[in-house]
Amino acid sequence: MPTTTLLKITFNGRVNIVQGVCIDIKLRCNGEVDCDDSSDEGAACSNILPLPTTYWNKMCPTPAPVIRMRARSLGVNNVIMNNNQIEITLFTDLTWIDSRINFTMLLVGTIYQLPDENLTELWRPQLFLDNGGYNNNLNIAKRTSLLENFYVRTNVTGWNSFHETREAIVNYGTDVEIHYETSYLYTFGCRFDFFSYPFDVQICELQFSLKKISGSSCQPVWNEVNAILSNRTSIPMYDVDQLRYRIENKKTLKIVVLLRRKYFSYLLTTFFPCIVLSLLGSLTMISFRLDNFQDRITVTLSLLIVVASLFSQVVATIPTSPSSKCVEIFFFYVILRLAFVFILHTLVDIIITREEMTKAKPVSKRKNLPNKIEPMRSERRGEPSEKNPAAWLSDLGNEIKNERLIPQKAIRVNRMGWILGFFCDFMFALVLSLFVLENKSGIVSHFTASQLYPFQEEGHGQ
Repeated sequence: MPTTTLLKITFNGRVNIVQGVCIDIKLRCNGEVDCDDSSDEGAACSNILPLPTTYWNKMCPTPAPVIRMRARSLGVNNVIMNNNQIEITLFTDLTWIDSRINFTMLLVGTIYQLPDENLTELWRPQLFLDNGGYNNNLNIAKRTSLLENFYVRTNVTGWNSFHETREAIVNYGTDVEIHYETSYLYTFGCRFDFFSYPFDVQICELQFSLKKISGSSCQPVWNEVNAILSNRTSIPMYDVDQLRYRIENKKTLKIVVLLRRKYFSYLLTTFFPCIVLSLLGSLTMISFRLDNFQDRITVTLSLLIVVASLFSQVVATIPTSPSSKCVEIFFFYVILRLAFVFILHTLVDIIITREEMTKAKPVSKRKNLPNKIEPMRSERRGEPSEKNPAAWLSDLGNEIKNERLIPQKAIRVNRMGWILGFFCDFMFALVLSLFVLENKSGIVSHFTASQLYPFQEEGHGQ
């Protein structure tokens, strides 16, 4: 292998090794030893040239440095509805340029890790999560409970120069991108809208702002072009759409999360059973004789009790909020519907009873029965005879009862109630569906108005 004690510039851009041979300058500080004495690697291979004496890490590179964010969702961990919070693990990469710093030995397209001490020596933008709470911002500021990475990369070929008596490739700060990557579990607030529950769609936003340096005019701003990477994912209760973002006043970057609740289980356990119970209540109006009041009213009351019990169980599991929810409105309507059937049965029975009372006549006058009934031996046996009309009178009462004539008014009332009930069912289903669809479409349109960065698995991290 070649040996060297001094490196200096040659006309063809190679490293001249005294008492040895020349090696390509790109082989210096590439992480592999190419000289016996390791003079091409080692402590002299720092990628940052000594900072100017006027450099201060509390001062921005420019009055308004432009910061670009590349973020990727690593998964929505939890949705805490009662606390109006969402937990999401997010990878963020902040990129900026600092013209006050010169770099050395950077090859085009290659990533160079910076040591941890550079995190405290160099200026970097300070993120602030507006809706993240105190603990989130404290951890970000103190760099605790997060994974971080600091590196630089350039897309411009540097120029050959000397650094500490050695030849080196030098890049101006304007040609080098500085990257600060973090991975952190963010907990942020979200204003849930439960009107359409359990068909609700929730839109939540992580509001990142760049802190202004106190006592100076330095105010970093967001780049208009950012990369927010994600796939459509799913958690137990929600489907999560691709993340989007938008910029407000160049100072606030909002990463928008859209959650679509999975509602099929609610259909099977709540809505379909209630619809069946409501149909059973309506069938009592046509499946039983109108004069069979006891059976009609018993079935209706039993259905009411079942619906009320189901309602109490569902209310105990839904998120609490002062506003009404679709499922609560649905249950309230089903209870009103069965109550309407109950009232209709009662009204029909009242009409039948009054009609019978107005047409009733004394049985003795209709059948020319004697007013005086002499007791006979056959009376004890319960057998009808000419001298024992008491048993015959009992049979006559049963026959009259079994042949009760249903008044036409009761039939009309029952028929009108049945038609009115189904008309109300149709109108209620139509109006509630329109309200739910309008509410969901408004939320989705607000989400789609944000910018979508097409997800590309390839190239991540480049």
